[in-house]
Parts: sequence; structure tokens; C-alpha cells
Amino acid sequence: MTTIPAVAPRRPVELDRLVLDHQLALVDLLSRMDGMRERLRRAARHDPVEHVSWRLKPWDSIVAKALREGIALTPDALRERMLDLAGVRFTCASPSDLARVRDALLALPGVTLVEERDGVSGPEPGGYRTLRLVVRVSGARGEGHRDPAVEIQLRTVATDPRRRAGRPLTSLVTRPAAPAAVAASQEAEGVVLRLSGALDAACLDDARGALALLASAGCRRVVVDAHDVTFMDSAGVTLLDRVRRRCRAAGVPVTLLDPAAAVTDVLELLGLGGLLPVARSAPGPAGDRWS
Repeated sequence: MTTIPAVAPRRPVELDRLVLDHQLALVDLLSRMDGMRERLRRAARHDPVEHVSWRLKPWDSIVAKALREGIALTPDALRERMLDLAGVRFTCASPSDLARVRDALLALPGVTLVEERDGVSGPEPGGYRTLRLVVRVSGARGEGHRDPAVEIQLRTVATDPRRRAGRPLTSLVTRPAAPAAVAASQEAEGVVLRLSGALDAACLDDARGALALLASAGCRRVVVDAHDVTFMDSAGVTLLDRVRRRCRAAGVPVTLLDPAAAVTDVLELLGLGGLLPVARSAPGPAGDRWS
């Protein structure tokens, strides 16, 4: 019997590309899902997704599973045999919503189904009732490698074991009622992009005008003030990445100022804590938080 070490060895440098590919695949898939959810909301006249969470398998869990299943700790072996390095979980209100989400996911461009297991009609070992999909996501891979795999779990509220046990479902953050606000202003020091409220799919449309200002002539600096953000899902990650790419293309430095926990928790979960340089403002007059 193989003994799993109490402390996993350090991740070899040659596996850094593998981890980055799966980070990018997860962000790419979450970004595509924002538009998918909006289309589903319009078609069904309600949001069929009650909760969504995502994760990257930590290195110690990768090592433990590799030892259990006899998988070599090499990039090629992990790409081919460990298909849950990145994962997304949906909780839907009803079986019909679950079916809608499943079909919409598989219709996304660049998403290819690899494996599907129906554990909803009949529970899987351990009692879970989950529809499991494994997909490969194009456009986020190292040269010469296969597209990264993402495991997607879909379950209904009624079949979620935590809800049946009388415990509320929890996710990384709780969506508040306050809508998103995205505003940009030209100030003496540069452009200030102020974000507040819930950064979900609706915020991307609101941000178009604000993002246009980032490319304005004479912009010398961009500050993204995220102090008042109360919720952020993959749409918020997409927004921050768009800011990063626009500023990089224009050669303009950008800083993420005083990001709320709703922002930093999501970025850290995705391994994107360094997406934008972070600054903390010194105490100052009310309303002046970035001198």
C-alpha cells in the first residue's frame, strides 16, 4: 500500500506551465460563461444558476491523488490522466435548469466534451447526486500541448447533500443586492476607474464607456479603485483583465487600489493575485483615497 507523504514535495519548475495553462483555461471558461448566463436569464426569465464556485487543485492534493492512482508527476501524464486540476461547480434550482445549463455549457465556443457521468438520476458512490462533465478548453495551452481539461459539476439544490442536511450552501462570497457601478474620471494624476457593488455579468456592458477613457490621449496613469466592491464573479475578473491588457497595450502603468476582500479572495482562489499591482492608500481627507 502506497503511503502518502504528510508534506508534499515542492512543485517542480517544469510543472509551472501546466498550472498556468489550467489557470488560464479556468479564467477563459468563466469569462465565456458570463454571456451564457445572461442568455439563459433572458430565455428562462430567471437565473437558472443559484450558485457557482470554482477551484484549482492545490499541489499537495495533486501529489496525493497521483500517488493513489499511480500517475507520474510529469506534465504529459497529469494533462492526460488528472482531469480535475481545474473545476467549476454549478448549483441549479431545478432539474430542467440543470439541463439548460449543461446544454449551454457544451455549446460554448472552444469547449469540447471529453467525459460525462450522470450521477443525478442515480447517486454516485458516497451519495452525491451530480452531473459531471469533463471538457477541454481551447485557447489556453502551452505550445505543443493538449487543451487543458476542466471538470464541471452540476447539481440541483434538492440533491445537494449540504442542503439536504439542513446546512445552507456556502460559496466564496455571497451576492448582495447592490448592483455594480463602474465609473471613470480624468483627474490630474491620471484616469481613476471606480468600481463598487456587485461585479457580475451586467457590469461588462456598463464598463464599455469607462474602458474607452483608458485609451484616451495623454493618459499617464490608471488607478482602479476597488474598495467598495461587495461581490465579484468571473465577469469582474474579465473586467480587470481587460483593464490590464488595455493599459499594457498603451504602455500606461495601472494600479489596483485598496481592493476589497470580495476582489482579493476571488483573485487568490484563481491564482491571479498578481494580475494587477496592488496599492494601499494612506489615511487622508474624506473622498481622497489615492494621493
